[in-house]
Amino acid sequence: MKKITLFFTFLLAFGMTSYAQVAAYSFTQTAGTFTAITGGTVLSSPAADDAQYAVTLPTAFTFSGTAYTAMNVSSNGFITFGTTAPGTTNYTPISSTTAFAGSIAAFGRDLNSVAAGSEIRWEQVGNEIIVQWLNVRRYNITGEQLNFQIRLNTADNSIRAVYGTCVAGSSSTYPQVGLRGASNSAYNNRTIAVNGGAWINSVAGTANNNTMYFNSTDPTTAPASGLTYTWSPPNCTTPSVTYTVVPNCPAGTDFSISVNIASIGTASGVTITDNQGTAPSAGLTAGTYTYGTYASGTNVTVTVTNDDNAVCANVSGNLTFGGTCPPANDNFANAIPLTCGQNVTGSTVAATLDEDNAPDGFGADLDAPNVWYTYTGSGSPEVITINMCPSAYDTSFLVYTGTSGNLTLVGGNDDGGTANCPGAGTRSFGTFQSDGVQTYYITVEGWNVGSVGAFDLTLTCAPACTPAQANQDCASAVGINVDGNATTVDNTCATINPTQNCDSFNSIADVWYSFTAPVSGTVNVTAVLGTATAVHMAVYSGTCGALVSEGCSTADPTASLTLTSLVGGNTYYLQLWNNGTEEGTFDVTLTDPSLSVGSFENNEFTYFPNPVKNTLSLRAQKEIQNVSIYNMIGQEVLRSTPNTLTDEVDMSSLQTGAYFVKVTIDNSTEVIRIVKQ
Repeated sequence: MKKITLFFTFLLAFGMTSYAQVAAYSFTQTAGTFTAITGGTVLSSPAADDAQYAVTLPTAFTFSGTAYTAMNVSSNGFITFGTTAPGTTNYTPISSTTAFAGSIAAFGRDLNSVAAGSEIRWEQVGNEIIVQWLNVRRYNITGEQLNFQIRLNTADNSIRAVYGTCVAGSSSTYPQVGLRGASNSAYNNRTIAVNGGAWINSVAGTANNNTMYFNSTDPTTAPASGLTYTWSPPNCTTPSVTYTVVPNCPAGTDFSISVNIASIGTASGVTITDNQGTAPSAGLTAGTYTYGTYASGTNVTVTVTNDDNAVCANVSGNLTFGGTCPPANDNFANAIPLTCGQNVTGSTVAATLDEDNAPDGFGADLDAPNVWYTYTGSGSPEVITINMCPSAYDTSFLVYTGTSGNLTLVGGNDDGGTANCPGAGTRSFGTFQSDGVQTYYITVEGWNVGSVGAFDLTLTCAPACTPAQANQDCASAVGINVDGNATTVDNTCATINPTQNCDSFNSIADVWYSFTAPVSGTVNVTAVLGTATAVHMAVYSGTCGALVSEGCSTADPTASLTLTSLVGGNTYYLQLWNNGTEEGTFDVTLTDPSLSVGSFENNEFTYFPNPVKNTLSLRAQKEIQNVSIYNMIGQEVLRSTPNTLTDEVDMSSLQTGAYFVKVTIDNSTEVIRIVKQ
């Protein structure tokens, strides 16, 4: 994807942004009067240690450009705004890394009191919301007395910290006093000299961890009763801001402008307009907006205006914008050719969706913004692999032949799975077969309508091969017996089938068998891996073209099925597959678990006990040649070759559950089902 170069790019470092930050609040310090409140709500009496209280405000208060109807009151001498509470052991509200939306500290330290008459309370008096700490002290500091208030004026949104009688205890302390914004990089705090600094002569802090000073041996370091610190938001109007963009998109392509609004306070919103007659977007809240569609080379003037010009502390953060051109291969007609072994990277963030009426399949649905590539055959049939595992988002791809508006689906994939894409199973990985002549159109998209992002695609080629077995579909299914004997299956180079049954996210390389159900109506289907790395299975009744699912399993790496309620004598179809990169050999066995003595009629075979706790005893009139035990997912867990008339099989090491025991006598095989207790 190509991004345009903007001739003009501005950060909004004035107007709407600067007025919203706590650093823009003005400060004054004056001598006044401390008047204790006695009404309202008592939060704690005596004052608590390491406590915080959620308070709902009767009147909204705007702080740092945002109106709040709730606050958190800390026993440690400060209040905070936002949904994140300060934490009960937070003693440094201005330099704290806790993600509250803002704080106001009058005496930020570890405070508490057990003295009679100590309390924390709040009350709204007229336009002021007052939070009061009365007769509190630092934790375990005797002889100390602190009285102070935080007063919030809901009419002009000013803030006052008012101090009453304050007497230092037996040691020095360094409280934090001032304002903090949404992070500790935004602050407006106060500090004094450690020795001889008077609170009435405080100066602005230069770091978020600057403090005041309080010491019993130096009375000047105690705030005088009535000392008042006042922080006032700026009094101004918000101008509109105008930007001009000249994009340099490829000829014939359009571009859009994205506008990011970090946050909006009490204003009714923000309006975006342009000089091209695009309908204005008004009343916008915080978020990112795509605005307008413009032809390449157009001079676009965009104006961003705060809807509430009477309030200047409404929008925080920056409004920045950028025009983004769609990728060069955004449309089918501009597909980019690929060659064997080529790697390409790109993004669908600025892409559009086209050819969305093309067929879906292979677990993918063409419904997200997409880009296009082509691959033309080398002259000989090939297997083409598309690997998108390194991509940064949940991708899918589809492969077509044909022309625009008349495409034929030949391949695709949604999720490649962790076997192909370790740690990134939602990325795409799959194959399709080139006939060596046609041009194939490959579209890259996300897994659903709103899914876009950066992708990484590698196309590799290998000579095509002929399927190892002919039974590539239901119509060519090969008969298989329900007799406990293993049949070796090889799905190497099997036809890639877009039909998804119980495996909805992968293309499938499948082979087909048919069998006649036994009188019992019960069949167990198990598989043991050879060179294949996975095998899955499904069973159907009905006829080819009108199949009805009777059961399926996609367990990794080896599936198994227990089928019940089949109709004895009826024909059923067995589909065996893996995902097109796991092909190879495996053994499949169909067993009637109701069979017992009778399969070895001439050998008088018996076994006991069943269920078994430790040892399974086998008895026959001819030598028992082989004994193999499989778990229910087809894995062989025990094997022996006794070559005797009796065998004692030690099953004590096996976990409880059902097992299949495959016994060979006189070159005949029976499979029995045993329950291990």
